[in-house]
Amino acid sequence: MRCDKPRTFGVFYFNGLSGLGYSVLCLAIDSSGYIWAGADMNGVYRTAGRTVPVELSSFSTKVNGNNVLLTWVTASEINNLGFHIERQDTKNEEWKNIGFVNGSGASTELQSYSYVDENLSAGKYQYILKQID
Repeated sequence: MRCDKPRTFGVFYFNGLSGLGYSVLCLAIDSSGYIWAGADMNGVYRTAGRTVPVELSSFSTKVNGNNVLLTWVTASEINNLGFHIERQDTKNEEWKNIGFVNGSGASTELQSYSYVDENLSAGKYQYILKQID
């Protein structure tokens, strides 16, 4: 990763340590969709590595009557508190927070999650998972 015009984005956490005076100078997304951070560590520019806290393997929905079952699997997690679940009725553009599912914290094994959105009226819906660390 290379940044032509570095600028400070905020406090940088390196290997779980904080308060060491590091600043994130640039962020980049590679061709796989991973986010990378570059940091100034005592005047030396370093690439810190992948900063994505959760690697999502799958996300699916299944309709059962007036309920929608959301299921997803993560391949790895770093400092994952959990997931906010949001829903949008396609008749309007407002996203609504409908629930929260606890995460596994840190894991390098597959983790499975689910959430049931109950008692929906007929219509079309979209869902978003927002990971919270």
